[in-house]
Amino acid sequence: MKRKRIFYFFLILFLIVLFYKEIIFKEKYLWDDILYQWYPFLTYLKESIKNLKLPVWNPYVFSGMPFLNDIQSQVFYPLNYFFLFLNGLDKLTYYQVELIVIFHIFLIFIFSFIFLKSLKIDEKISFIGGIILTFSSFVTLRTIQLGPLAVFTYFPIVSYFFLKFLKEEKISKNAIYGGIILGLSFLAGYPQFSLFLIYNLLSYFLLNIIITKKINRFQIINTFIFFLIGLGIAMIQFYPTYKYLPFTVRKKLSFEEASDGSLSFLQLINIFIPKFFGSTSGEGTETIFYWLYPYRHYYWEAGIYLGILPFFFALYGLIYSKRKEKYLFFIPAIVALLFAFGKNFFLYNLFFNILPGLKQFRFPCRFLAVYIFNLTVLSVFGIENFLKEKERKNFYKFLIFFLIISIILFLGFKKKIPNEFYKNSENQFFIYLFFLIITIFIFFFKIKKAITFLIIVGLISYFDLFIFGSKFSKSSISDEDYYPYTSLVSKLQREREGEFFRINSRIDSYMILKRNEGCLWKLELLEGYTPLNLANFSTFHINRDRKCELLNVKYKIKVEEDKMGLVENEKYLERAKLYYDYIVVNDNNKILELLNSDTFDIYNKLILKKEIPGFVKIMNKEKIKNSIKILKYDIDEIIIEAETNYPAILLLSEIYYPEWQVKVDNRKEEIYEANYLLRAVPIKEGKHIIKFYYDKKNILIGLSITILTLLFVIFLLAFLGRQSKN
Repeated sequence: MKRKRIFYFFLILFLIVLFYKEIIFKEKYLWDDILYQWYPFLTYLKESIKNLKLPVWNPYVFSGMPFLNDIQSQVFYPLNYFFLFLNGLDKLTYYQVELIVIFHIFLIFIFSFIFLKSLKIDEKISFIGGIILTFSSFVTLRTIQLGPLAVFTYFPIVSYFFLKFLKEEKISKNAIYGGIILGLSFLAGYPQFSLFLIYNLLSYFLLNIIITKKINRFQIINTFIFFLIGLGIAMIQFYPTYKYLPFTVRKKLSFEEASDGSLSFLQLINIFIPKFFGSTSGEGTETIFYWLYPYRHYYWEAGIYLGILPFFFALYGLIYSKRKEKYLFFIPAIVALLFAFGKNFFLYNLFFNILPGLKQFRFPCRFLAVYIFNLTVLSVFGIENFLKEKERKNFYKFLIFFLIISIILFLGFKKKIPNEFYKNSENQFFIYLFFLIITIFIFFFKIKKAITFLIIVGLISYFDLFIFGSKFSKSSISDEDYYPYTSLVSKLQREREGEFFRINSRIDSYMILKRNEGCLWKLELLEGYTPLNLANFSTFHINRDRKCELLNVKYKIKVEEDKMGLVENEKYLERAKLYYDYIVVNDNNKILELLNSDTFDIYNKLILKKEIPGFVKIMNKEKIKNSIKILKYDIDEIIIEAETNYPAILLLSEIYYPEWQVKVDNRKEEIYEANYLLRAVPIKEGKHIIKFYYDKKNILIGLSITILTLLFVIFLLAFLGRQSKN
């Protein structure tokens, strides 16, 4: 048995290496969000931890924003840290991030193998099921997005523990272990997939009651313990993120915004012909560019393809398998598919207003995570049942009929396919016919020798999915190509050592420094790339020149005849400045209107949202004498020495966020919102030390809940251990 599992272990390693060999051997590179988001963010995370700093704030994107509070930063996800420090304290390499992705792909197989075996499926069939899920389109198309891939990795193993304790009539250790793994999956940092996982598990709970026609109190207790532990462990991340959400662009989406990325009914064709509408990949495309939607990300968001043979085995399993639990997986798969249609599903608007979480996320098509996972289980049931049967079923006749209908439909509708896309559609249709004919042969010529049959099924499924996805994740653009360390970067770094300033690096589609590149070189940019940025910055809609003045931008991008460069801003506010006059405006639109106006003097007057009690404005500027010196500037603490002969308002060109607090001469004071999105604090005449510090209260509350949860886990395990001995 051990030798067999070692063989499975090395075989899956070989198949993963074969699928991703160019990535593993550094001939090609992962692209898109891995390169644009996770590599810069994980670099910043490592550098912060290396300096023994908790990365609460990221000053290098969007003029500064919370870092730890953004759950996608994966600050508390432990699996990443082994790879982050694989090269010791040296700077993070892009290859280390790619290894994190490959490792999670390997874990998907391991976890799915364990899960399928727990359903009392033969090891060899479980191995085939693991291959199907590991190389399915949904997984392959997520290799460029670490967060979704990492959370999806845990679907099988969390389901394993969940279904195990549902069968037990006692307080179960499986509920405890499962809760720990659930918490780990939450920390992987993609709450939309975590929400889908919870919905899937709750559907298992309800369907299990319906199928078995019984429920006992331990099922309820264990489910409560399971979710309590999972949520409790994740509170170190969840609580700060929860407190952050009201200040972000995602606090609540309209139905139109949230339903962006709904699956269309035309995309059902992709169940059988995944590249019928073209494709996209790291090299552009290996077919024609995806044309069904205007943006290429709609292609990888809709990973619905499981392979022809696995799909029809899933259908076969649904029809012929005698397992009652097939409905446990079929119903969530169908419901998830319907939800993936989003606004195209007539009941989605109703559920949108009922089910928690749907108003916070876009792309309903991501429900396909639940569909693909459950359909894989049905496929395995079909393979299992096919092997058990002694006589051939008439299923092959249905497949022949399906083949004929497919040909008729293609010929009937081919004239509706635009001419420039027809050749690709025809080629993809022939690939589909090839695998469908092979599927017919397998169901017609029933191979009686189990091992031969499974080898053929495994090879065909892998080959099918290899043709579909092996080129998708690979790009010729390395991190050094995309983020070159240029003389410009070096110059900016040297200047930054002597002066605080920001850089406007983008205008329209032109970028002289890429989004999030500031994280790599410690350069503060106006631009960034993350879905959970602050709402006050995102809504700061004034003209670019004025924005650059207000936000301490020394250099801004200039484009002439398709040539771009950085030019020095003629005038801009210092990072810290003293003011002696202000006006109060409560309406955000009026504030933006004033800031956008050339008649408003941003250098001598502030806009606040409320009065400063007792503050006397100074109109005679000639009598004013002041000085400012920044003593310390860190990600969680800024210390300024200011001296003035009149009461003043210190404006700090940092984005206002309530978790930043201030002390003036060790006395806590209020931070005022100034100029729509900056921080201001009043000071009296004289010399003062002003200390801005990031209040970690919410992190500590989350940490306390996590520690209490871990203590509860230890206590419960000890209690159950002693009880079992007695």
